[in-house]
Amino acid sequence: MSSKRLISSRQCLSYKKYMSDKRSDIDPVVIVHGLFGQKRNWQSIAKALLRELNTDIYAVDLRNHGDSFWRETMEFDEMSDDLKEFLDMENLKKIHLIGHSLGGKISMKFSVNYKFLLKSLIVVDISPKKYDNEDLLNLINIMRTHVNLNETIDKIDKNLKSFIDNEDLRKFILTNLQRLPNGNLKWKLNLNIILKELNKLVDNVLNNDNEIFMGKTLFIIGAKSNYVDKNEFCDIKKIFPNSEFSIIENSGHWVHHDQPQSFIRVVAEFIRSTCC
Repeated sequence: MSSKRLISSRQCLSYKKYMSDKRSDIDPVVIVHGLFGQKRNWQSIAKALLRELNTDIYAVDLRNHGDSFWRETMEFDEMSDDLKEFLDMENLKKIHLIGHSLGGKISMKFSVNYKFLLKSLIVVDISPKKYDNEDLLNLINIMRTHVNLNETIDKIDKNLKSFIDNEDLRKFILTNLQRLPNGNLKWKLNLNIILKELNKLVDNVLNNDNEIFMGKTLFIIGAKSNYVDKNEFCDIKKIFPNSEFSIIENSGHWVHHDQPQSFIRVVAEFIRSTCC
């Protein structure tokens, strides 16, 4: 297992590589997290997929997230290009791409921009459509105005209970705080830019009629989530004609967190099926 940060003519995405010590016919897997996420959130899933598939697994940090570089803009095409540059730097010629939420939108954009690099696409609990930004806007404003970076994480968590009653969501958000040498905390998220670009991030990711991906695609959906409705399946099939859908019971938007074993089984079975 190794962790690297790449430097080239432009900064590249920070990533963690889970390296297989066995030979496999299965192409490498790249995992792209969602909004407010980071590569470390996917560590247990990456390790499990490594055991299941015996191929290299990569988890990346998006721009303005985790340990990756900060930029002033967050266009889908730009973030798709970030991913392409990462693949070039790692000399990855063909991959299985997994994207959750915002990472799923970026992965869908990548699939139409760089379809020749994909063995398969797995999109987790998101569709190409435009989403409402009200809840995300409220969450960002809470993070910007009700988190005192001079306090301990425990104290911050206690203060946030008045605004975010979901304990899992609070813990998820607080993983983005990093301790500085002087004892203070800082956000690993570029909250100001994420706020500025939020309307773009929730917008329809595929707007042109010619944006179609013919490759094998799996949409994984949380049964308790409201991000993807069954009524959307037909519209999704127009863009991803070779797609299938897997609804995982007793899971919400964070499917991989709520039902990790079911998630790993579904992903591994799908990836194996593409190698036949």
